[in-house]
Amino acid sequence: MRFRFIAVPSLVLCVVLPTGAGAQPISLTELGATPECDQSGDLADENGCIRDVFEREDAELNRVYRQAMEIAEEAALNSVWQEQQPEVLRNAQRAWLLFRDAECVEAMSVLTADGNMNTDDDRCLIAKTRIRIVELCHIYGCE
Repeated sequence: MRFRFIAVPSLVLCVVLPTGAGAQPISLTELGATPECDQSGDLADENGCIRDVFEREDAELNRVYRQAMEIAEEAALNSVWQEQQPEVLRNAQRAWLLFRDAECVEAMSVLTADGNMNTDDDRCLIAKTRIRIVELCHIYGCE
């Protein structure tokens, strides 16, 4: 396996703000889209479905994180320059989880354009989790 380290801020811009002629920024609403949950007219069913999607995305994040950790540990064994990488990744992931949760709480507290309170906390969690999966895979070459 090959270890690659790429600065995360540039990756986030690639994911959130695509470039090119006529490119539009991707909103968290789009990243957190759950079309399979929008079929039901029942709010309780929709919320349960969205929660299930989040749990699947969270399980995928855990799988990708474990794979990234294996890559970081392998890199640490092969290079003194990378010996701290597993600890760096572990600390970064813990900090990211706190950030994600806090940012989604903040997003819930913001009024939407029509004056209604934004209550899509799980969709925010889905969107941010999907972004983190891409980040980890981009940095560590996960599959």
